[in-house]
Amino acid sequence: MQLPRRVCLISLFLLVVPPLATAGAQAERPIRWTLERAGEQAGSVGKDSVPFRLDAQIDKNWYLYAPSQPAAGPYAMEVKVDPASGWLMLGDLKAPRPRRLPDRNFGIISEVFRGSSEFALTVQPVSVETGSPLAVLVRYQACTSTYCLPPRTDTLYWAADGVQGAP
Repeated sequence: MQLPRRVCLISLFLLVVPPLATAGAQAERPIRWTLERAGEQAGSVGKDSVPFRLDAQIDKNWYLYAPSQPAAGPYAMEVKVDPASGWLMLGDLKAPRPRRLPDRNFGIISEVFRGSSEFALTVQPVSVETGSPLAVLVRYQACTSTYCLPPRTDTLYWAADGVQGAP
C-alpha cells in the first residue's frame, strides 16, 4: 500500500514544482524604468520639442548593457518612440559613460551600467490634436556575473497631462 502513496506524492511533486519555478523565472525584473518630462514641467505641450529623462533602477548584482555595447555579444540597450503614438524621437539617446568590465557570460569586455542610470531623449509631437500618450519602447538585456535574462522590451507611457505608467 505504501508504493502507490509514494508514486502519488512523487507525481504531485513533479506536476507542481516545475511550473512554480518557471513562474518565478518569468517574473524576474531586475531593472525598473521611469519616464519623466525634463526641464519645464508646467504648461501644455505644443509643437515644440520636449526633453525627457529615462531612469533605470538596476537591482544589486545585476547590470544593464549600454547602447554602445558592441554587436558581438549581449543585446545592447535600444530606445525608440512608437510611431503609432503620434510622437517622433529627435536625435539619439544621450547616455552616461558606461563601465567597461570583463563579461564571463560572453567572454568579452562589455559596456554596462550598474545601480542607477539616467538617460535623456528629446521628442516632438507629430499631431497635437490626437492627444495620444507618448509611448517609449526600451529593449534591453540584463545579466549577473553568472547568467543572463533574455532580451525584453518594456513600454513606458507619458500623457501630455503628465500622467505616466506602464501596463
